[in-house]
Amino acid sequence: MINPEELGLEVAKYSGNEALVTCPYHSDDHPSAEFNMETGLFYCFTCGVGKKAAEIVKEFGGIVSDIPIEKREYEEPGIDWRTRFLSYDLALRNEYLIGRHVSQIAIRKLSIRAFDDGIVFPLPGTPDGDICGVQVRYYTRKPKYVFYGTRPPLFPMTYLPVGERSILVEGIFSAIRGRDAGFQTFATMGATALKPALKFFFDRTKVFGVFDADQAGYIAMAKLAAIGVACLEQPFEADERSVEEWKRIISNRANFTMDAGLFVQKAVHAGAGIGTTIKQILKFEKENGYV
Repeated sequence: MINPEELGLEVAKYSGNEALVTCPYHSDDHPSAEFNMETGLFYCFTCGVGKKAAEIVKEFGGIVSDIPIEKREYEEPGIDWRTRFLSYDLALRNEYLIGRHVSQIAIRKLSIRAFDDGIVFPLPGTPDGDICGVQVRYYTRKPKYVFYGTRPPLFPMTYLPVGERSILVEGIFSAIRGRDAGFQTFATMGATALKPALKFFFDRTKVFGVFDADQAGYIAMAKLAAIGVACLEQPFEADERSVEEWKRIISNRANFTMDAGLFVQKAVHAGAGIGTTIKQILKFEKENGYV
């Protein structure tokens, strides 16, 4: 993994293998560029500059301590992620998971594991439960979330969406909390997984999105609303409402909206560039065959 800070890039936020950074190639009041820590690729959505890590090093005098690896996969030299991360004990009575409201039943059912530095979530890549990778949530290091192996389009893949209450959520803890509350709940494995995730929803009128009320959440909701998925800005894990209150909120379709313009406005208010946001939405529509 390439650390963008070692390249001299100013990081505003980490999300999976992506880092939201301030673009050094133009006057960037709001971070408008992304750096992929796996591939070492930099791209600014505002000025359109695309660079490789090696080019940034030459121009700004940074360093590269790691070698770029193939996109969507991560393997530490000499370490088999299956042997390393799936050999840890189940994270029963783990203080961190208790603090995130993860039940002991969920820990057993999803085979969540723990070690000194963090939590391990095995990721089923098929409905049959075949493990294709793991997501590790490190306690202190950055990036906090690192994927080893291959990302699945949805978590947990062993539960395909059915019925009227298929909820697409942002994070893995939201998915677990939602399932414990009795919802058919799934989490995307980062923004790049939204497209393959949607393939599992045969009828989008039965799919709802529930995301964080922040810049990344609003942009995700704007993308989904633009292709016909109704969304709501009330994340499971950040809200203290009771399960019964949540069921009333989720069951009322009037609480959801497909007004992409509303989410764009909120994303801009949260610090996103209007041009960047629109470009991401148009790209997402094109990828899904809408334009």
